[in-house]
Amino acid sequence: MLAGMDWQDIRLFLAAHEHGSLSAAARALKLGQATMSRRLATLEETIGHQLFIRARAGLSLTPAGQAMLPHAQEMARRSADLQAALEELGAEPQGWVRIALPPGSSTDYLAPLLPAFTRRWPLIRLEIRESTALADLDRQEADLAVRTVRPTRGDQVFQRLSTTTMGLYASADYLRRLPADATLQDLDYIAWPEDFSEFAPMRWLRDQGCLPRVNARCNGILTQRAAALAGFGALLIDPRLAEFVGLRRVPVPHPPLPTLDTYLLIPASLVNVARVRAVASFVRKVIEFVDLHHRLPTGEHDLDDL
Repeated sequence: MLAGMDWQDIRLFLAAHEHGSLSAAARALKLGQATMSRRLATLEETIGHQLFIRARAGLSLTPAGQAMLPHAQEMARRSADLQAALEELGAEPQGWVRIALPPGSSTDYLAPLLPAFTRRWPLIRLEIRESTALADLDRQEADLAVRTVRPTRGDQVFQRLSTTTMGLYASADYLRRLPADATLQDLDYIAWPEDFSEFAPMRWLRDQGCLPRVNARCNGILTQRAAALAGFGALLIDPRLAEFVGLRRVPVPHPPLPTLDTYLLIPASLVNVARVRAVASFVRKVIEFVDLHHRLPTGEHDLDDL
C-alpha cells in the first residue's frame, strides 16, 4: 500500500498540518478545498489509516498522523536538497522565489530595484509578500524573509544584516509649529496599537511617560509614516524609512533611543537552492549599501555591486 503513495499528497498532508485547516492549506497551495479534501482522503485510503480528526476548531493529528509527520517532514527536506543539487547543475538560477518583507522595506528597498534585480537574474521571478509574521517560513508561505525579530523556533538559518538606532521623526511643517523649548512631553505621537505594547518603540514611549500624548495608533508603518508626513505628529521609526521620504529628526532632548536589528531568515532546507541564494545575496547587498550610503543604489556603478 505504501508503494502507491504520491509525494504531492504528502505535501498536502504537511500543509494541512501546518495550517490547521483544509481551507487555509488549500489557499496556501492555490488548490480548491474540494480537491484538497479528495486528495487527502485518497492518501488516507492508500495508507489505510485516518490522518486527521476533522472538527470545527480545525484539524488535529490522529496517532497515525503523528507517526507519519516526522517522516513526511524528512521527505520534504530531502526533496528540497535534491532540488538544490539539481539546480546547481544548471548554468543560471531560475524559477519563482517568495520573499516576505515588512511593508516599509518592500516599498522603499525592493520594489524600486526590481528592474536591477531582473537584469542581474533574468530567469528568477519574485513573489513579494508584505508581512511581519515569523510564521511565513514555518508554514512554507515564503522561501526567505526579512524580519526585525530574531527567530527562536523552527528549522531556520538566519543572519543579522544590520543594527540601527531608531529615530524620532516628524514633518518639517510639524517641527515649525513646536515651541523652541519643546520637550518629549510636548510632542504628539503616532504609535502602535496596544497589542504591540512590548515592541521596542512602545516600551520606550511608556518609559518616557509619553503614552498619554499618543494621538493615533496604527499597526502599519507606512500608514504611520504617511500620518507623520501630513504633520499629525512624531513617531519612532527606522531612520532609513524616514529619510527616504523627507521626514526630519525632532530636535528635542531625549534619552537613548531603542535599537532595531534586521535579520535575513531562510529555511534550512532551502539554504543551498541557487535561486534562493541569489535573492538572499541581493537583499543583503542592498541593505549593506543603504546602511553605508544612506540612500538606495541608483547609478550603474552602484547597481553593478549588487
